[in-house]
Order: sequence, then C-alpha cells, then structure tokens
Amino acid sequence: MWILNETEENKREIRLVRMINSEIEETKKYIKYLEELKSNPDKVAQLKEDKQSLENYKKEIVKNISNCPQLEKDSNKNKPDFKQITTEIHKPEIYPCYARLSQSIHGSHAATWIYK
Repeated sequence: MWILNETEENKREIRLVRMINSEIEETKKYIKYLEELKSNPDKVAQLKEDKQSLENYKKEIVKNISNCPQLEKDSNKNKPDFKQITTEIHKPEIYPCYARLSQSIHGSHAATWIYK
C-alpha cells in the first residue's frame, strides 16, 4: 500500500528502492549469521547472489529516476517503520491494531499471561 499510495512516479519508485534497501540489509545480516554458524556454504552463496541481484535491480531503478537530488538522497534510506507508513498513506488508525496484533503474533504479549 505504501508504494502504490504515492501518486508521483519518481517518489513511488523511491519507495520501492527504500524497501529494497531494507531487504538488502536484512539479507546481509542473515548471511553474516549463517557465516558465523559455518552454515551450508551453498545456501550462503545463493543468498549472496540474491543480494547482488537486489543491488543490481536497485541501481537500474535509481538510474531511471529523473535527476532530483532529494530523491537521490532518499534512495539511500531504508523503508520507514510501520507507524510512519500508516501516517504517510493517511491511515494512522491502522497502526494501533497492527501494534496489538503483532505483539500477539510475536508472542511477547501472550507469553506474560500464558506463563502463569
């Protein structure tokens, strides 16, 4: 929704790039953890290829965006947190529900009352 909600094409593309940036960062972390665990080298190699593909895709998108310093600066950021996203798409009322449900899904909310 966050990408599609933007009406200006270049800004929409930057939102895509910011999501790709987050994916690249998470993939880097995952690769690092697997390497520390001396995990399957084939799996690590595949993840490195996937990361490189994402980086190449990002470069193509950024190259095709109209020359705009602010957009170029924004292309180096990661995606915002979910609260910021709901604000940017003019649906801030979604966030409290998301926050409550995500606590249950991740178990931190339920764990306290399930334990006793």
